[in-house]
Amino acid sequence: TLFSSWYGSIDGYVTQRLTVSAEYDYFKPTFDGDSIFNWFTHSAITTAQLRAAWSVTDRFDVAGSGGVRWGSHAI
Repeated sequence: TLFSSWYGSIDGYVTQRLTVSAEYDYFKPTFDGDSIFNWFTHSAITTAQLRAAWSVTDRFDVAGSGGVRWGSHAI
C-alpha cells in the first residue's frame, strides 16, 4: 500500500436547521522491525461514522452520531 493512513469526510447542509455528516478513516500501522511486539499490532483499522445535527428551535438543538470500527489481521 502506498499510504498507511487516509481519511475522508463530507458534510451536507440539508436545510438551514439540519446538517448531516459522514466520515471514513483507514489506518495501518507501519512495521519498523525493531521490536517483535510491533508485529502483533500490525493490523489495519477502518472506522465509519455518521452524524446529524438538527436545530429544532433557536434555543433547542438535537445531535447524534454512530459508527462502526473493524480491523483486519494480516499475518
